Amino acid sequence: MSTALTLYEIVDDYQALLDTAEGGVPEEQQDEFYLALLEKDLALKSKVDGAAQFLTYCEQMEQNCDREILRLKALKENFSKTKERFSGYVINIIHAQGKDQKGKWRKLEGNSNVLTIKQGTSYSTAITDEAEVPVQYKKYTISVPAEAWEAFLSNIDIEAAEGIQRLISVEASCDKNAIKDVIKAKMAEVEKALPENTPEAEKEAAIDAARISTIPGAAVIVNKPISLVRK
Repeated sequence: MSTALTLYEIVDDYQALLDTAEGGVPEEQQDEFYLALLEKDLALKSKVDGAAQFLTYCEQMEQNCDREILRLKALKENFSKTKERFSGYVINIIHAQGKDQKGKWRKLEGNSNVLTIKQGTSYSTAITDEAEVPVQYKKYTISVPAEAWEAFLSNIDIEAAEGIQRLISVEASCDKNAIKDVIKAKMAEVEKALPENTPEAEKEAAIDAARISTIPGAAVIVNKPISLVRK
């Protein structure tokens, strides 16, 4: 078990000796006392140097970690770009193979792996005319000076209300998530209502009409990114 004193203990002991010196030390104990004070002073200086060196070591390691993080970020970015380029290369090869009789992209099959492509669907909201968007799909952010508001709350009357109205600023924004959910639901409803034998072009036209006309001043943008899939 280590018997070395901590920095806190050494400082505490050293301060106690200094307090004793201020109160006076008997003459017959002075040699022993000042020897103990010298030893404690040397121990304190050594401990302080050790603490400073440890802090320097921590700072150096922190800087090393920062450099390593930058190196790993650059390495990750390089591998990400390489993966993206090679995935595009494989996707082009699969595209060149064409689709099978079921209209699905042909697969590249290995001994233990299969490469194929998957077309996903993502939706985003576009505001084409904010003034046309119905109020139920908008949010208002109201700002007013705190001092004026506190005065208004403490003395609500007609004059105060008129004064606060002049200080209020209102910023309107559209709730794009709510708009997107409503339009997507309408697109799904339209698609479900169409007969099974509806030509693909008519189906796309009907769904597209729902996409752009369900909510005035807003539409949904449909993205269909293609990604490489490993099985």
